Amino acid sequence: MEFFDIIGWVGAAFTLIAASRRTMLPLRVAAICASCSTLVYGIFGGLLPFIALHSALLPFHCYRLFEIIRQERRMRAARHGDHSLEWLKPLMKKKSFSAGEIVFNRGDPPDFLYYIDSGTVALEDVGITLGEGELLGEIAFFSDAQARTATARAETDCELLRIDETAFGRLYFQNPEFGLYLARVIVNRMLEQSPVQTSQTDTEEAAPPGPTITSQPT
Repeated sequence: MEFFDIIGWVGAAFTLIAASRRTMLPLRVAAICASCSTLVYGIFGGLLPFIALHSALLPFHCYRLFEIIRQERRMRAARHGDHSLEWLKPLMKKKSFSAGEIVFNRGDPPDFLYYIDSGTVALEDVGITLGEGELLGEIAFFSDAQARTATARAETDCELLRIDETAFGRLYFQNPEFGLYLARVIVNRMLEQSPVQTSQTDTEEAAPPGPTITSQPT
């Protein structure tokens, strides 16, 4: 067996390894090794179809590998709270709200996701105030009821950026790091609401019972 035959078999082995991988990162690494080996095999053997095919596949696999590594870095950044939403602003439309104006009411359908560009917004039913740089209205998109869980009112004059439901769904499924960031926001929002709900429950339980009125026979 000659040297270039060995390289050809190595390329074939890497092709099988790539086809057997369940996750994309090892698949792309094995595919790059397969293309390199097969390209060398084609050059030694003067096999023009092999040379043409793997000359095209090699940069393609390298680019996909770069995309996977970049995405994993962005997901790690999202997990550690370093995710910036500045890139989201050009995709959103601005809407102004005056102080005291309702942004949405509890029970409304989730038509928009909001980003607070300036000002503060109060979630009246849960006693939470949100400020500049925070998302608003994300929970309703994931609830079974598909409805707003609280009334949002502008505490000050506000500039809100918003994106509609269709664009939000597309963004969520195409950007895993954005989905992970949303999960963090929702969990933190739920944790913020829990003490408020617990306090309300304790107050109701501690309240003395009202007077019992019994009817007297006449």
